[in-house]
Amino acid sequence: MSHTFRTFSLVVLSFCLVLLFGCSTAVDPAASEKEVRQKTDEMVEAWRLNDEGWLERNAANEYLITSQSLEVVNKDQIIEYMSGAEEDPDPGTAEIDEWQTIAAGDTFISLYKLSWTFDSGKSNVVLVTDVWSRDAAQWKLLTQHVSRISLTGPADSDAGEE
Repeated sequence: MSHTFRTFSLVVLSFCLVLLFGCSTAVDPAASEKEVRQKTDEMVEAWRLNDEGWLERNAANEYLITSQSLEVVNKDQIIEYMSGAEEDPDPGTAEIDEWQTIAAGDTFISLYKLSWTFDSGKSNVVLVTDVWSRDAAQWKLLTQHVSRISLTGPADSDAGEE
């Protein structure tokens, strides 16, 4: 029931965001989905490598993320965190599954499951909703919402504390 409610809530949120941002510019949905998927793959790698430059170039200035711990963080805070982070001793790999999209003009919403497997064998699985908007000739990430599905985390995480 909780998963169904969460999925329904994300769909309603996505629909409201599409209405809010409108459909001002026609773009090809198939091409947009391909571009946004490529940007999403790049973003996952940027998170893995603490590449704050990617976020600086590809996120809107108003970017916000609601993390799996329900903390809301803006672009400047994320960039500050990434630039100060030491190299992750257990970066692991990430895989995107269950990719779904909603396209409306120059707004694109993607929903997907991100499964992160750390080198230690532990994992973090989340459901992610991204909202992208076409800004001139480039897709910009406006907001993200991350919902935890399961977490065992890297060896040095606080996964067991929650």
